[in-house]
Amino acid sequence: MTGFGERNSVQEPLVRLLASSGWRNVYGDALDREIEDVVIESDLRDALIRLNPVIGQDPARATEIIAAINRDLTAPDDGTPVAANQEFYPWLRGLRTWKFTGMTKSVPIRLFDFENLAANRFIVADEVTYPGARRNRRFDIVLYVNGIPLVVGETKSPVGTARSVSWFKGAKDIANTYEFECPAFFRPNVFSFATEGKELAYAPLGTRPEKWQVWGADKGRLDDVLRNASQLLAPATVLSILADYTLYQKPDTETRIDKIKIIPRYMQFEAVQLMHQRALDPGRNRGLIVHTQGTGKTLAMVFAAGMLLRERTLQNPTVVMIADRLQLVRQMWEQFHVTGAPRLHVVESASQLRALLADQAHGGADKRGLIFTTVHKFSGMGEAINQRDNIFVMVDEAHRTQEGSLGQTMRAAVPNATMFGFTGTPIADRDRNTFDLFGDDDDPGRALHTYTSEQGVADGVVVPIHVAPRLVEFHLDKKMLDESFQELASTEGLTEEETEVLSSKATRVATFFTSPQRVEAVAADMVDHFYSTIDPLDMGAQVVTYNREACIAYHEAITRLLNERAARLGQDTPDEAAVVMSVGTVKGEDPAWSKYDLTEIQEETLLNRFRDVDDPLKFLIVTSKLGTGFNAPNEGVMYLDKPMKLHTLFQTITRTNRTWTNPRTGQAKRYGLKRPGFRSVVRRSRARSSWCECRPLR
Repeated sequence: MTGFGERNSVQEPLVRLLASSGWRNVYGDALDREIEDVVIESDLRDALIRLNPVIGQDPARATEIIAAINRDLTAPDDGTPVAANQEFYPWLRGLRTWKFTGMTKSVPIRLFDFENLAANRFIVADEVTYPGARRNRRFDIVLYVNGIPLVVGETKSPVGTARSVSWFKGAKDIANTYEFECPAFFRPNVFSFATEGKELAYAPLGTRPEKWQVWGADKGRLDDVLRNASQLLAPATVLSILADYTLYQKPDTETRIDKIKIIPRYMQFEAVQLMHQRALDPGRNRGLIVHTQGTGKTLAMVFAAGMLLRERTLQNPTVVMIADRLQLVRQMWEQFHVTGAPRLHVVESASQLRALLADQAHGGADKRGLIFTTVHKFSGMGEAINQRDNIFVMVDEAHRTQEGSLGQTMRAAVPNATMFGFTGTPIADRDRNTFDLFGDDDDPGRALHTYTSEQGVADGVVVPIHVAPRLVEFHLDKKMLDESFQELASTEGLTEEETEVLSSKATRVATFFTSPQRVEAVAADMVDHFYSTIDPLDMGAQVVTYNREACIAYHEAITRLLNERAARLGQDTPDEAAVVMSVGTVKGEDPAWSKYDLTEIQEETLLNRFRDVDDPLKFLIVTSKLGTGFNAPNEGVMYLDKPMKLHTLFQTITRTNRTWTNPRTGQAKRYGLKRPGFRSVVRRSRARSSWCECRPLR
């Protein structure tokens, strides 16, 4: 197959595309560098002189900065490349300062011009050699900006040739070899990519090959790859991902990895770019983003907020991020907090929100920057407290809490704000309409950006869900029950009216769902199914019950079964189940429930235990909590024992659709399993109960 290898069939067309899209092509061996150099010092020197007036006045000062950068690039690390990448990040973002010899104060150092792209030098180099730990390595494609390598790409032979391999082989070369053998070269890395001519995959530093994402909805042909590359690898996109879409976050559980680096998926990037354009349009002040559950809507809000706050033409705006659950607010805060972003305000009360948001004429601070809150904190604001038009409100789960008085109060408080709504389940019925609240009539389908569950499954962003009904039989002696009921009425001397009231209560749905006999039968089936199907894959289970009483009943039943199983198998430590529910919210509730009352920190600790495959906590039991915002990729099954419908049902069952790879075995989660809600029909003395499990389809 001479003449039809990876170089001339994939690599060369890609380089030609980039060379026509703002990058200047220079063959690797012709670059002005020695093979052991990470940066092209001549290009970096020119950029320092061009972009920093204090260096422009004395070009010799560039030598100090280049020496400092080279020291930081080649300094030994402790085996945590993402942490080293984060430590170098301030250089790339212009956040480092330097006190030159003879100067009295430090000045910021700019390596790139993020606003005027023409002020930068963009080079696409092919076949770049750099010494590895064992031998010299040769990178197929490197994208340099002002002499700094920001992107590394690996190309493979296209499918259909005698030596065809997928992009996955290129991802493995980068993630498993190059990043570890050539750590200095990847310390300034923004992301890497790999392609075989059918799909374009990419990932930030430290991402396992199986977790790389495909960029772009179109795939399957070289034309699709080139079209997608023209967006992902455009000079503007590379610098924008560096400036506006890079976050560093601690993982949810304790692992060998101390940090993870986050960059956007393509649907997040597209949505945020459209939001940025809408924010700059004075004639339009709303936008609806419809992204299916599990694809990172909250993270898109974080990216969008950062971009808007850094937009100079918005003249120091205020961004209000709203979630209907405090846990989501805290999660968003942490994602921003680890980047060191300034001007962050987490609201604890309605009075504090008013004090921050109201203008000075209404006794407030007219605070600029980022405000995290819930819609409930707008309670009591019956007037316009700030008329500015550079206020941007982003509402997560926009189909919830926005139709009633709180949503109206929020809009009245900031009447000229631009409203962005995020949802995976927009509602359009007689009583509620998410499109009316956030949609612009001129947007396609009244949505600024849409990403469906079908697209998510096709892209590998989420896994499909398999719904499997279960039938559980339990005995219910109707004749004996009727006789016992009449005996109770007679003993207590109940009137006919009192007997009817008691009878109506005894036949309520809640009574059925919390029947001890039924709970025992269903719990036994759950545990049996879990250990035969889910536990061998190291995944966990969520149990959604009818009410809080059922939560406790299932917890007691499942815990007893787990203890019996441990004793039978001779295990010293039994597996565990835990309840996550609100306590102390209803007058007269059982005081014994107080032991289930968790602080926010205790709840998060519990959820992190559930995410850890080495922890014995296997079952989370809930009734209304964790239905939105809860992200546990290792959740393999949901046992649903609660009637649900429409968007509430979809939101709940999609807790199982997150992608996940078993850290022990390397096996990827193939599907999420849902076992649906119970039904029961009394036949003679036997009742049959059906319910369902939710898990991703094989």
